[in-house]
Amino acid sequence: MKIYMKQNFILLPVKTTHALKSEDKSLSPEVKNFFYKLSSPAKAKRLHFQGDNKPLPIKVLDSVSESGAKLVELPLDSLANFQLSYPGIRLVPEVFYKKAIMPSLPLTRLFSAAASRRKTTTVTVTNEKGEPIADASIYAYVDYEKETGVDGTTDEKGKFSIRLSKAVKQLEVLLIYPPHTYWPVCLKNVSLDEPVSVKVRLIDIAYDDILRHFYKTRELPVIRKSIRIGIIDTGIGPHASLDVEGGACTVAGERKADYADYDNHGTHVAGIIASRQDPVGVAAGAQLYSYRVFPKDGGDASSFSIIKAISKAVEDGCHLINLSIALDESDEATNAQIAEAYSKGVVCFAAAGNDGRKPVSYPAAYSLAIAVSAIGRKGTFPPGTEPFVDVKAPYGKDPKNFIAAFSNIGHQIKMTAPGVGIVSCYPGDKFQVLSGTSMASPAAVGIAARLLADEGKIIKRAANAQRADEMIRFLHSKLQPLGFGARYEGQGMLFI
Repeated sequence: MKIYMKQNFILLPVKTTHALKSEDKSLSPEVKNFFYKLSSPAKAKRLHFQGDNKPLPIKVLDSVSESGAKLVELPLDSLANFQLSYPGIRLVPEVFYKKAIMPSLPLTRLFSAAASRRKTTTVTVTNEKGEPIADASIYAYVDYEKETGVDGTTDEKGKFSIRLSKAVKQLEVLLIYPPHTYWPVCLKNVSLDEPVSVKVRLIDIAYDDILRHFYKTRELPVIRKSIRIGIIDTGIGPHASLDVEGGACTVAGERKADYADYDNHGTHVAGIIASRQDPVGVAAGAQLYSYRVFPKDGGDASSFSIIKAISKAVEDGCHLINLSIALDESDEATNAQIAEAYSKGVVCFAAAGNDGRKPVSYPAAYSLAIAVSAIGRKGTFPPGTEPFVDVKAPYGKDPKNFIAAFSNIGHQIKMTAPGVGIVSCYPGDKFQVLSGTSMASPAAVGIAARLLADEGKIIKRAANAQRADEMIRFLHSKLQPLGFGARYEGQGMLFI
């Protein structure tokens, strides 16, 4: 019995993401008919390869809409037959995006081969009252540049055991990330000869981090004009500082109305944009829409979930979309959906990625997206906290400013925004400090929303590509270069 490997693909018309409009002359009747038939199990059984009366060996897993893109499962040995039988339909592999946050990947773990040659050093993490901090993420670097060492989390007693060769005398860098409420810690040249005790610092939600250094958010008026922002992420909230107007879960097999946050990333992103209380967001009053694309039990986000979310955000009347996600290679399906959104007057901002000055990730690198790098500033985070490892040349006209060491760079960068040591919301009315281009992108989106709301006229125009063009030209006029050069900051940073 032959066993054929199967793979998930996204089916798209040749130019658009929907085989929808009868007046669209770019779509052949055969393509439109195919998408409609594929939306009905009974009608799909009548689809077959050219010259073959057997049912098409295709399984529909999800659909953007009746006439929209389909997520399908197809045997790999059928690809050529499918593409020759149904020309004019794009067959794009399903891929999976990560959150554009630091640290982005586990360490390359180091162990000694012989147990007798290992030694164990215990790291104990407590708050200033001596209470243990459980579930803190530990990154113990033997070599920070090569990302080698050990990683893990603290137990209920706030302890984590580092087991390395006796030849290793110290850690080059020790990073500790409490899940919330406390600042992350950065220690350098940590001796492994004795137990390590670390006290973490409580977050002061009124602290002037880099976001509040550049944008005095507490003094800014609440946005009262209607501007809608779609956040495509892990969901939002619940959090008392955040109002969510609507949204959807687009993860296949999960409840559509369940767009709360099962992680924390999306809530932090949303707080940067529109938190109503300390730490106040840069666009408090903007209407937030939550589109959860990451599965509630963990894992990365399917490209199909993302295009479905972008489509829903456009349908819901969003003006701007934030994509704090990253993929190393270009993804035709997501690019096509961003282009479709643009044609309907919606502009997508995207995180540049956090691979340490490597090329810009996708979808940020796609030409119709607004790629945002992350800027940091000395003096906007407490001594001994994690952002110290993010300081790296080049420095700006103001020598306190720097492009974060983690930030990807390249000529696709269109602007920069604060992304190092940002205080924002965490589900359950808590707060957290995070760094990443994931934080820079919503900072740019929020300021863009405020500028566009103040201008007023552009967002009231018909929802088409001309509106998107005008939004970008207007925002371009509000960018100020900070002295890093185009590969690092594009045309600069948005200022009010």
